[in-house]
Amino acid sequence: MVTPGTTVDRSPKRMRLGTRSCAECRRRKVRCIYGTNKTVCSECSLHEVDCIPQGAAKASRPNSEDGEDVYQKLANLEDMVRRICSTMDISTESLSQSQTAINTAEILRRIQDVSSRGEGSVGETDSTPASDIGSCSPDTTDPFADAPLLNLFKDAMLIQQVDTQGRMAARVPRDQRLSSCVRTFRALLPSVPGLVAILAVTKPYWPIWKDGQGLNIASTPDLLESVQSGKRFILDSLGSNNPALVAKAVLFLALCMQQLPNNLTKEQLSLSAHPGALLDSYLMVADMLLSISENPVPTIDGLECLEIIAKLYMNMGKPRESWLSYRRAINLALLLRLHDSDETAKEREHKVWSHLWQSDRQLSLILGLPAATSDVHPGLSRPYPGTSVGERVLYDMCVMAGHVNERNQKGANADYFTTLQIDQGLRSCLERIPSDWWNAQPSESTSIEMVYGLQVIKIQFYMLQKLLHQPYMLKSFENAEYQPNAIAACDASREMIQAYQTIRTHNGMELIICDLMDFQVFTAAVVLVIKLLSSTTPCVHSEESDWKLVHSVMDGLKKVAKGMECSVASQAAQTLEYLTAAYHGTYSGPGQYEAVIPYFGKVMIKRFMPRGAEPRNDPEDFQLDNPMQFPSTIDFAANSFAPFAWHDTPDFLSGAELGIDWTSLIEDGINYDWSQHFDCSRLGGAVVGDGGTFLPV
Repeated sequence: MVTPGTTVDRSPKRMRLGTRSCAECRRRKVRCIYGTNKTVCSECSLHEVDCIPQGAAKASRPNSEDGEDVYQKLANLEDMVRRICSTMDISTESLSQSQTAINTAEILRRIQDVSSRGEGSVGETDSTPASDIGSCSPDTTDPFADAPLLNLFKDAMLIQQVDTQGRMAARVPRDQRLSSCVRTFRALLPSVPGLVAILAVTKPYWPIWKDGQGLNIASTPDLLESVQSGKRFILDSLGSNNPALVAKAVLFLALCMQQLPNNLTKEQLSLSAHPGALLDSYLMVADMLLSISENPVPTIDGLECLEIIAKLYMNMGKPRESWLSYRRAINLALLLRLHDSDETAKEREHKVWSHLWQSDRQLSLILGLPAATSDVHPGLSRPYPGTSVGERVLYDMCVMAGHVNERNQKGANADYFTTLQIDQGLRSCLERIPSDWWNAQPSESTSIEMVYGLQVIKIQFYMLQKLLHQPYMLKSFENAEYQPNAIAACDASREMIQAYQTIRTHNGMELIICDLMDFQVFTAAVVLVIKLLSSTTPCVHSEESDWKLVHSVMDGLKKVAKGMECSVASQAAQTLEYLTAAYHGTYSGPGQYEAVIPYFGKVMIKRFMPRGAEPRNDPEDFQLDNPMQFPSTIDFAANSFAPFAWHDTPDFLSGAELGIDWTSLIEDGINYDWSQHFDCSRLGGAVVGDGGTFLPV
């Protein structure tokens, strides 16, 4: 239907002699009024229609002219396509019509990808290494990206299924953002002698990262067999067109930088900045590279990079940042449908998915947050035949970690029977572990990756037991029915400390960095201190042996704090030192020491000063070699099921997490559901525990 505002080729009616009305006003039979210096009458302007003067019909152009216009438009379109092909380095000569259509679709796909990812550079090109084929990123934008013809082709591509994978091997221009990241990384690299020195110092720890922690850093194991191969791996990545592979090299150097001891100065290694500042810069570069790699399609290399980033944050004492990295990786893995992988899928995909959901469950339990997977999740199928003993143990353990976390989410409404069921499940899990593997004692010839891998699994297993029984251990102070939980929590804490001792005393692992592991074992020592402060029941474990365990943790933390400049280990060692001195009546630290232990609770030590004594509030005044016999009191407070209750304090969210000053986290508005006061002048006696770690059946 033709509307008044539609412009069509029609012969207007014959104009009356002397008329001044426009064609629309004449049709509507209304008065046609023009304003001063106006070309559109008021009526046409009001109705938003074209104001066309009356006049004789124009002669139609010959059909030959119309044909010439069509041919001219087609010629222009053909020229446009040729220019696009020349931009993408694809020759259109000697191509069949179907081949031209395929190339056009490929060109448009690349243009569409790049336009969604940012501007590119046509002039800056790099050849794609063979290892990058199939995973290289789109390269450049084009001035015709928004042309109507291209939009038409894009719509048509929705129903096309063209196999263009082989064409990705052609020379493609490099994404400008990737080039910018590589230039930044190159500027942050130490000199070649400094790089070799860093790799030489940290080479003993490479097997721990690859085998003990399961990080897939290089595409093939032989790429990280020597210092020279490690150097080539980093330098060769600078020419890669795969952002995820460049990110792996950046993160590998970040792991090395993080493990450097304090006795190596910045000048010795020819570093442009402090190692900590360089580490933060490497993480930023890796994050930018991964943002390029994930768009439009995530890759397995990208997921493995996120695993490495999560491990770096664990080592830095940032479990919240580590948890966020795992959640980001899980979301991308779901898009790749790794959770649906069956037995025919690649081993690498199984390994990546298993690491992601298992690590997420463990960190979610520590943080008091719901896990990303439930027991009915399709990605939690049983381990496939042929998996190692350690992988089967981790699977069972992380399934149980999800159960403990679900119980904790209910808080005070949790059913005690659930705790009994989980305890029985952990007992069954331990019974399935071969005793010769679980109880193996390392020798000097045992590789550090084997020692580290087994002992970390033990720490995680017994930490799970400690967290299972800890809420009811706190309740046992008022209700003796929960005494078995206190026994189980203490025995699990002892096992954690013994596994930690094995790591810290084995040759080459005295200074292996992992702030989160240090912190977990520190909380196990605090659990023993609480029971030592409150216990009056005799048992097979003597008070002396438990204090030896506490002192061993303290000594290990001091070595790490001194050798690696670690604030988490330093604060944990100082807190244990204060608690030990207060128990034995030798505390001479601040008159009132008050700190919030992250994810655990609050501790306060008060010292009673004799009359006439000069108060000393500086922690440096604390000297155990010449103790002052001042009686002290110790107060503990915690939330049984929700140790994360104070997480929203601005200081904690600033980024330091466990490394923040614990004495600055005092928050008067927090309500703790458990608190206990201990008068150290009235303490003494044996401690609780029978070495069984489980509840009595």
